[in-house]
Amino acid sequence: MLAKQCWCLIKWPDYLAARVIKDRYFPTIDFLHVGSYVSRSFVWKSFLWGRELLEAGSRCRVEVKSSVSIYSDRWVPRPNSFKIQSTSIFGSDATIRSVITPSNCWDIPRIRSVFSLEEVEAILSILLSAYQLGDSLLWYFEKYGVYSIRSGYKLGKSIKSREVSSGSAMVAWWKSVWCIKVPLKVKIFLLKACKGWLPTLINLESRGVSTGGLCPICCKLPESTVHAL
Repeated sequence: MLAKQCWCLIKWPDYLAARVIKDRYFPTIDFLHVGSYVSRSFVWKSFLWGRELLEAGSRCRVEVKSSVSIYSDRWVPRPNSFKIQSTSIFGSDATIRSVITPSNCWDIPRIRSVFSLEEVEAILSILLSAYQLGDSLLWYFEKYGVYSIRSGYKLGKSIKSREVSSGSAMVAWWKSVWCIKVPLKVKIFLLKACKGWLPTLINLESRGVSTGGLCPICCKLPESTVHAL
């Protein structure tokens, strides 16, 4: 039900309740990109939990003149991540237009030469519409892309069960890490890397620091923890 409220904030931003919440918590940015640092209130934390569930089960609508980013946005109809995992070829700022022909069809040869087989099948399953409805969110687990509490509840339960099953494995893994005979500072560095606490440009961006995000060495890919290491 919290995710339903978040869905309403995104889909109907002109409603009175949506305007009040926006003015209070994120007046200068949209709800999907605002950071958790805005407020520590229980209300705001509740909205963030609902947003996490929405992000886990939704992707961007793809249209002929879409401004969706190929590598940054969630647009591929695959429930695992909805993001492109293949190596960046077009550049971090490339949009969907890079793989659409002038006749408004998928550029199949180019898509097959750039993305993995699984991603190619997922991309080509998307029907490009000539109607410009604007980039918006689609809920993957409903036929018409509209969020429902029923499907959100099922997704939330599956995520919870995965967390519980992986929790015991993570505890055992961390115990083995702390038993390694290396200096304590190495263990602490590993902990920071796994928790996303290293001051990479992507981590700084998520905390409200304007950095641009691109790696200063290669100037092509975002400087995530994995990329930096």
